[in-house]
Amino acid sequence: MKNPVPVVLLILCLSVAGCTKTNGLRKAAEQGDAKAEVKLGEMYMNGQGVARDDVQAVFWFRKAAGQGGAVAQYNLGIMYAIGRGVTQDDAQAIFWWRKVAEQAFQVRKAAERGDVDAQYIFGWMSMLGIGVTQDDAQALSWFRKAAKQGSVGAQTLLGFMYQNGKGVAYDNVQAASWYRKAAEQGDVDAQYSLGWMCMNGRGVVQDYAQGVSWFHKAAEQGDAGAQNSLGWAYAIGHGVAQDDVQAASWYRKAAEQGDVNSQYVLGNMYAEGRGVTRDCAQSRAWFRKAGVPVQKMPTCPQ
Repeated sequence: MKNPVPVVLLILCLSVAGCTKTNGLRKAAEQGDAKAEVKLGEMYMNGQGVARDDVQAVFWFRKAAGQGGAVAQYNLGIMYAIGRGVTQDDAQAIFWWRKVAEQAFQVRKAAERGDVDAQYIFGWMSMLGIGVTQDDAQALSWFRKAAKQGSVGAQTLLGFMYQNGKGVAYDNVQAASWYRKAAEQGDVDAQYSLGWMCMNGRGVVQDYAQGVSWFHKAAEQGDAGAQNSLGWAYAIGHGVAQDDVQAASWYRKAAEQGDVNSQYVLGNMYAEGRGVTRDCAQSRAWFRKAGVPVQKMPTCPQ
């Protein structure tokens, strides 16, 4: 099971209170709520609660970006930079990132006035060096201010910074504490991260059952990483009774969202008839999705 540390191209979004259900979120986005538009775009980008769809992600990011949303503008720049949902275009990426940079002064002023969303955004800008000098300590300070006002996104990122020693000394106890605050409010990333910490005894007493419980919460919201981890837990019986059928079911959910590890494991399960009926064609199909060359695919007895 992998440590849930974000990749370099971190895609961030504002937490949207009361919009955890896809239908409610979509309704708010269709009514022009910029925060909902960002969150819906992020859901499409990551396949959380909906089928992954980069074109739809770009559509919603663009709507929010057009309203001046700094997070959406940054995300849209990322999509252009890596060519997801749009034709790769460095000039467009730079265009949107400059839009973010232009807002740095106004965002900071709003943050200093106590605006919780501005505090969150300015913390994010400081962490990534967008429009301001990159400064983890400054980012931590702004995330802490927003987190104390109840910003779920800031609580999650505060947990991440404590867990990884960014702008502060490593402190898994503090990381787990902040993850828990966000997880209890339904933040899927915090739920997955807290589950990982419970499974590995980082910042909390090791508790497989608690870890599985948090993985379940994140997996049910469509998080592929949590679904993969839940498949692993059922496969080896950590925190739950060992159950290959359940393992295959959760691995499939993650595999269908493009999780390579799950695709590979599912290929093995079909080859061995473990949790599923042995099916060599299905086995090869999942190995192909995982990028395994034909000559390196495990043997599947007919």
